[in-house]
Amino acid sequence: MIGTLHALGILFTVVAALGCAIRWPARPTWRRGLASALVVVLGVMVGLLSLHGCDAGSPLTQWLVPTLAAVAAVLFCGARRPRVVVVAASVGVAVALSLHFNVAVHGPAWIGNPDARSLEGAGVFAEWHTPLTGLWRR
Repeated sequence: MIGTLHALGILFTVVAALGCAIRWPARPTWRRGLASALVVVLGVMVGLLSLHGCDAGSPLTQWLVPTLAAVAAVLFCGARRPRVVVVAASVGVAVALSLHFNVAVHGPAWIGNPDARSLEGAGVFAEWHTPLTGLWRR
């Protein structure tokens, strides 16, 4: 269930950014480029917030995909209010999923790195969402 929620959260950000860009299209300008650079910095900060030194795995797609969706919304969505909502939701999803990923991989059911030393003798199993979320069932 956890992996499914992560996959749905990641896909939500992509669909929201695409929907905003299709419904209210806009051409990228230098101002939008500057704003998207700030969103990238914010996304990298979220990524750094969720990094840790163990071998259980890091939430790469949990912060990278929502950040890219937020950048796409900034660049290609012309309506201000929907654009702000999509960016805020994407950043919120990135923070929530990144922190939750770290909690999940330190629990008994999930791992983010199938080659982790802590899995000696134990098997890991891929699920439908593993290529997207990086979560493997122990």
